Amino acid sequence: MGGCSPTPAVEAYFPLAAGHQWTYRIQTRFENDPEPKLTERRMENRGLDDIAGGRAWRRRTEQGVEYWLRSDETGVYRVAHRVPPDLTLKEDSPRRYVLRAPIAVGTQWDAPTTLYLLATRYAARNELERPPTTVLMTYRITAVNQSLATPAGHFDRCVRVEGQAEVRIWVDTLRQWRNMPVHASEWYCETVGLVRQERIESSPSRFMTGGSVLLELLAWD
Repeated sequence: MGGCSPTPAVEAYFPLAAGHQWTYRIQTRFENDPEPKLTERRMENRGLDDIAGGRAWRRRTEQGVEYWLRSDETGVYRVAHRVPPDLTLKEDSPRRYVLRAPIAVGTQWDAPTTLYLLATRYAARNELERPPTTVLMTYRITAVNQSLATPAGHFDRCVRVEGQAEVRIWVDTLRQWRNMPVHASEWYCETVGLVRQERIESSPSRFMTGGSVLLELLAWD
């Protein structure tokens, strides 16, 4: 495990040790809304806890969301999480990978992801108008040794990860089910971690709205 052995190469792109902090700017755009919503998110590493059958690194956002992660030769993965106001810790089984080894173009893995943007425009009258809450996304490392500029500065030795999923929704204008794409792009930089993330969830249904979200690193320590 990452806390008891030499740091695996993959952990260099997703630091787990206590004391690290990150601040992100988040720009959210919803379809048919010209004004983006701007927010900030802060998170920090809190150290090791005994949890889920072993020791795991705890990461916490300022909103109180907590994640527990481990790393080994296969990559960095989440083993448990807790989301307020629910105080119940929920274990991830099987392990939910954040970044898989080796850090090389073509490395691929699947992980469930929450849909952030797809939502009903009106009160749902039946199951056809309710979007799913989670989908299975396939992630793939598509580039290494990239350079990237963010509000926090310029970074080299970055890894780009692309995620693709499909969500099945009812398209009322066509009166049929359609598989609609969900796309994610993430950049992890050596010694820093996640520095940029893009997410697109589109909807062709008049009963649902989609949008996009852009997360960029503002500061880190």
